[in-house]
Amino acid sequence: MTKFFPPLSFLAGAAAWVLVAMTAMHLLSGNFAERECQTACVQGIFYGAVATAIIGVILGFIGIIKSGLTFFNTIAVLAPLSVIGLAGFLFLAGNM
Repeated sequence: MTKFFPPLSFLAGAAAWVLVAMTAMHLLSGNFAERECQTACVQGIFYGAVATAIIGVILGFIGIIKSGLTFFNTIAVLAPLSVIGLAGFLFLAGNM
């Protein structure tokens, strides 16, 4: 059972990065009035990426606790943790 946590964490990190890419794509898709995905849509995708990343980090830490610190477990935690770092940076930059 413990071998399932790191791959799920890595997949959650990959899914979070896909959602971040979708957020960037929608933000850069043209004028605000012409965009199909407005503010609420972009916020939903962005916060979905953050939530997916948080789930990935939790699964990654459970994998490290259960099966020890290995290279794959470290990568499985760092993939979603980088999305959380990016979200934190954007939050701090937006509030300065």
